[in-house]
Amino acid sequence: MTLSETLRYSGLVAERYELASVAEKLFGTKQLDVTAGTDQGWSGVGLPEELGGSGGDEADLAPILEAAGSTCAAAPLTWSTGVVGQLFSHDADLVSAISSGADVALPLASAEKLAAEITLEDGRLRGEFLVIGTGSHGVLVPFESDGAPCAAVLTDVPVENLPGLDQTRPWGRVRLDGVSTSGMAVVSAPDLFSRWETKMAQAFALDAAGAARSALRRTIEYSLTREQF
Repeated sequence: MTLSETLRYSGLVAERYELASVAEKLFGTKQLDVTAGTDQGWSGVGLPEELGGSGGDEADLAPILEAAGSTCAAAPLTWSTGVVGQLFSHDADLVSAISSGADVALPLASAEKLAAEITLEDGRLRGEFLVIGTGSHGVLVPFESDGAPCAAVLTDVPVENLPGLDQTRPWGRVRLDGVSTSGMAVVSAPDLFSRWETKMAQAFALDAAGAARSALRRTIEYSLTREQF
């Protein structure tokens, strides 16, 4: 986030407890509805309003991600809105889909490291990696083309569901066996991978901060009851 966005986020922190309360009502504690919050426009916060998002920037999105994290919500806000949407904020189709709650699976590995392992031959990608998300609307894949950092959202790529210790998040494995990038949403920029990893670090840090804050609050509430075993 820029300095101005960070300062504005600091001003919004005072409202985070109210947001957390709303989040608990929207998401519940059993993560039953992964599209919860979509009707309220949460999935589109930080994405261009003229392209179908809810408007605002990272400072507006930060308290939302933290509030959603307070319930360990299974909604794809953290990875789809917090990372993919930020990288493809120029793509009207993706912005509209993500704002409607679409799940674009995100690789767990470093973008730069994974891009070095994925091969691109004749416009087709090959590789294997782990992701977070169901990938119902595609998978974000980093790769290099003529030495330039690139990323594509590949649709119709199956995501193998994997069990994980954290049952509140969907984990999976993706195998690319000559998947074509033709017709897919692609972005390329010299600083793409560093931006990717920055967005990812920010989004998941906010998610974790929300979960930690909720755990502390619940612990304090429990300790005040003075129950004994």
